[in-house]
Amino acid sequence: MYKKVCNLLIGTRTNEDGTDGWRLIPRDAQVLHIDISPEEIGRNHQSVRLLGDARETLNALTDALAGRALNPSRSQAELERFIAGAWEAFERDRAPWLTDASPIRPERTLAAIQRRLGPDTIVVPDASYASSWIVGQLRTSHPRTRIISPRGLAGLGRGLPLALGAKLARPASEVIAVVGDGGFGHVWAEMETAVRSDVPVTVVVLNNGVLGYQKDAEKVKFGRYTSSAHLRQVDHALIARAVGAQGRSCHGPARSRRGPGRSGQGADAQPAGHHRRSRRASASIAV
Repeated sequence: MYKKVCNLLIGTRTNEDGTDGWRLIPRDAQVLHIDISPEEIGRNHQSVRLLGDARETLNALTDALAGRALNPSRSQAELERFIAGAWEAFERDRAPWLTDASPIRPERTLAAIQRRLGPDTIVVPDASYASSWIVGQLRTSHPRTRIISPRGLAGLGRGLPLALGAKLARPASEVIAVVGDGGFGHVWAEMETAVRSDVPVTVVVLNNGVLGYQKDAEKVKFGRYTSSAHLRQVDHALIARAVGAQGRSCHGPARSRRGPGRSGQGADAQPAGHHRRSRRASASIAV
């Protein structure tokens, strides 16, 4: 967060996961917090409190501020330089991971998805590390692009079901779900639902054969992890094709460079982290 301007929070619990351990918002930052639940406003930060429905409150706030200069032009220019510098630093830090190495790094996969984002794209990450990759790697360049993150809203396995709901709500939008193989294992059957109900979405499965968040949490708390953290290799593309969906596996960066294809052509990747042994990449599944 940028401490020299007012930070607007809308419908957020400002919980530990959503604020990087409460480090995202500086303690001396100015905060304006909008929420319909009074117990959530100012829960973890001193805030100017606006209680109400998010849409109605934002409309009222926009009307109240119409025609008013909120910041001197120099402050606006300073903020723009700060944001531009932050993105330049991000790209420098990410560049070493955007290689042709195999297995494919998640950064490479997300860079490919980034190139596909349009004004009406909806990206739905699953819970656990899939959502961390999304919020840490994707940037929206269009005001209507939507990234629906599960932080505080749902558990593992919600990626595909929520993607189907998003597509039903916005039929004209391209919907891309990014899920881990562990979370996706909870909801394989919904591929059949999508095919039968003719709800086309693209699912990118980051397959490393590990319940990564669970494994890391066990290592942090106990210094070791249980056998349940690792999964058997599953051919997700084959499962997709078995129910009438399109399923493709991506074993290297050539296809991922193009990103998920249109008309249900997927590009899937196998992230390099959390490996016990070399594994074949699973499918990106379009249903």
